[in-house]
Amino acid sequence: MPINTTFGSIYELLEDYIEWTTLLGTNVWVE
Repeated sequence: MPINTTFGSIYELLEDYIEWTTLLGTNVWVE
């Protein structure tokens, strides 16, 4: 199992998630 590839894919998804939350507003982080 390629850990590096898996981690890279997850990191890319996190980057997209952070970009979306930044566009939608920082209140998404606060609950």
